Amino acid sequence: MADKADGVRQEIKKGRQDIADTRSAITEKLAILEDRVQETVDGVKHTFDLHYQVKQRPWLMFGGSLLVGYRLGRRGGVSSTTADTSSEPSSHPQPQQSIVSEVRTQVKDDLATIKGAAFGAVISTLWAMAKQVLLPPAPRNNPEQNPVPIPTSKTMEDARYRKEVGEISSFGKS
Repeated sequence: MADKADGVRQEIKKGRQDIADTRSAITEKLAILEDRVQETVDGVKHTFDLHYQVKQRPWLMFGGSLLVGYRLGRRGGVSSTTADTSSEPSSHPQPQQSIVSEVRTQVKDDLATIKGAAFGAVISTLWAMAKQVLLPPAPRNNPEQNPVPIPTSKTMEDARYRKEVGEISSFGKS
């Protein structure tokens, strides 16, 4: 009977230990999961954070803003090809071909504008790089390169000593 009670106690003790181990394993897994969720939330925040994206990818954001601005500007105005095709009398209306040719012309115009903007950006970047390479750098007031002596009690004593020694040595020479 005592053996049976000891066995039951051992089983209870083992069960409690298993519960404690399971509890600690679940706690660790929850902590890992919480970290992953936080990383995901931070990633999503960075994805939609405009200031962060501009700092990380300035040229991409610049190009995208140019493209979006151009497209929005083109949307508000009437292109010359649309005005020209609408005033022409057509004997055989072919709406499918006119739409395709209009889109093709607009895409060509858009690409020409983008090429011009890209060319301007490349030229200005090359100009800035050439100025950096060809022009000498402006002198800087760097205190580490040209230290200004700061008078201390030691330097003041040295100056007085040099002055006194100079007076003594010149005293005997006259």
